[in-house]
Amino acid sequence: VSTRNDSNWAGHPWNRANGGFLDRPQQFFTDATAKEYQKRWLRYAVARWGHSPAIMAWELFNEVEWVDTAQIDGDWPTVIGWHAEMAAFIRLLDPYGHLVTTSAARGHPEPYRAMDYYQPHAYPRDVFNGIAGVPPQPGKPWFFGEFGRGTWEQNADEHLVVRDGIWAGVLSGHAGAAQYWFWDRVLALNLEPEFVRAARALAWSQLAGREGLRPAAVQIDGAPAAPLRLAPGRGWEATKRYRFTLPEDATPEKLALWSSYLNPRSGENAELTREPIEFAFTLAEAGELEIVFTSLSGSGSGLRVTVDGREATQVSWPPAKAVVLSPTGGRAHQPAPAPVRLPLAAGTHVVGLECTGPDWVQIDRVAIPGLGKAIRAHALAGADFALARVTAERAGLGAAIDLQIAGVADGTYRLRILDLENGEEAEQTAEVRGGALRGFRVERADATLILSH
Repeated sequence: VSTRNDSNWAGHPWNRANGGFLDRPQQFFTDATAKEYQKRWLRYAVARWGHSPAIMAWELFNEVEWVDTAQIDGDWPTVIGWHAEMAAFIRLLDPYGHLVTTSAARGHPEPYRAMDYYQPHAYPRDVFNGIAGVPPQPGKPWFFGEFGRGTWEQNADEHLVVRDGIWAGVLSGHAGAAQYWFWDRVLALNLEPEFVRAARALAWSQLAGREGLRPAAVQIDGAPAAPLRLAPGRGWEATKRYRFTLPEDATPEKLALWSSYLNPRSGENAELTREPIEFAFTLAEAGELEIVFTSLSGSGSGLRVTVDGREATQVSWPPAKAVVLSPTGGRAHQPAPAPVRLPLAAGTHVVGLECTGPDWVQIDRVAIPGLGKAIRAHALAGADFALARVTAERAGLGAAIDLQIAGVADGTYRLRILDLENGEEAEQTAEVRGGALRGFRVERADATLILSH
C-alpha cells in the first residue's frame, strides 16, 4: 500500500487497475471492504496459528511509516485509528491472549497506543550506538524488533554486528535484546554462538529476576590511550545533533543523533543534513585525523573538510558506471572511497564536515588521535550487582585497570567472566573499594563481567 517504498501497488489485486476495488493505496485504511478483508485474514491467522507456543505476538503492520497515507498525506490519525480497530478485533478473537504490536518509526509512536509493546527498527552504521543510544518510550515494554547494519555490503564482521545488537539492548535496560533482521544468515555464517553466549550470561546473572537495574556510567582508569573512534548511530534519517565536544560527547546517547549519511544542503534530501557536522577537541600532541567512509551515492558525491574555520581539503567523487542496491533501503551505492587523512597540530581545534554533492557520502567513522582509550565498557547495574561488557583493542590487552561502575557499593563480590569471542569462562573473587573494581587485568578482547553476591 505504498507507491514510493518497496512498492507492490501496481500488482496488487485490490488495485482497481487489476480488477480490484481500490483507486488509491490510501484506501486500504479506510475502505469498508478492505477492512473486512483484513479482519478475515486476522481471523484466519488466529485460527490457523494461535495455538502455537512459537507465536510471541501478532504484528499488525511492518514499518507503517512508509505507506502513502503517512508519507504523502501525513494522515497519521487514520493510521492510528486503523491500528486501534484491528487490535481490538484480534483481541476478541484470540483465546490465548497473545501480545499485539506493530512496527512504526520512533518519531511516530502514536500507532502503539493500542499495542502491548514498542518494537521500532534500526539500521545504523554503528549498531551499538544506534540501539544503546535510544531511550525507551515510557509506559510499555520496549525493544528493537528489527535491526541490521545500515550499509550496502554484508560484512565480514557480521558476528560483531549481531553481538552489538544483543548487548546494546540488554545493557540499555530495554525489555529484550534487539532482533537481527538477516535471520537466514545466522545459520549460514554460524552466528548462533552469539545468542548462546548471551543466553548463558543472562542465566548466570539471573537478570530476569532482578529489579531496579539501570544503565550505569563506567569510568576506566589505567587504560592506554588510543584514537577516539566516532561512529554514527543513525542510518537513513535526519541528523539531530551537529556539534560534538570531545571526548565528553562520545556517548551512544549523543552519537545516536548523528546520521552516517552526509547529504548536500540542497536537493531533495537537504533536510536530512541541515548543517556541517563539527567536532571540537583539544590535542595534547600532534597527530593525524582520519575520516573513513562506508560507501557513497551512485550519483557521486563530494566532501569539504574545514579545520578551525578554514578549508583543509575538498574531494569529489564522480558518478559510478555500475552501482549496487542496498539490501536495507534500495539506494544505489558505489564502494567506499579511500579515507581522508589530515595532520593536526597540538592544541584546540574545530573540524567540520560538509557534503558538497551532488549526492550523499556515508561516513563509517572519524578517528581523532590520542583522545580515546584502548579499553571501553558499558554496564547495567544496581547497588549490589553489575552486568558489564568490556572491549579492548590490542594495546589494551594485559592492562590493569580500575573499573568504576556508578552505583555499585563497596564489598566482596563473585566475579564471573565470559569471553564473547570463544565462550571460555572464568570465575574469581573480586573487591570493590572506593566504588571501583581495582586492578582488574584485561585479558580478553570482548567479554561480559557479572558482579554479584
